[in-house]
Amino acid sequence: MTTAATCVIAVQAAQRSLAQVTFQVDRVYTSGQFFNEYVRFLAARTAPANRPSRRRSPGTDLGLHGQAVDAPRGGPVGLMR
Repeated sequence: MTTAATCVIAVQAAQRSLAQVTFQVDRVYTSGQFFNEYVRFLAARTAPANRPSRRRSPGTDLGLHGQAVDAPRGGPVGLMR
């Protein structure tokens, strides 16, 4: 009888340990996935081919048709109608 009780306690302890290890491995895997996505995001942001051009082609405008710009010296810039 004592051997059976010892076996039950050992199996329960093993189950708890296995559940804990499984949880930790899942956390490590998930963190790795987030880290990989973050690294890919940074690589895409710093890749020269993906950078938008800062030069506008001739003839393009900013699309402020019918708007006036009020820019007092030293103050904030605001759009007025």
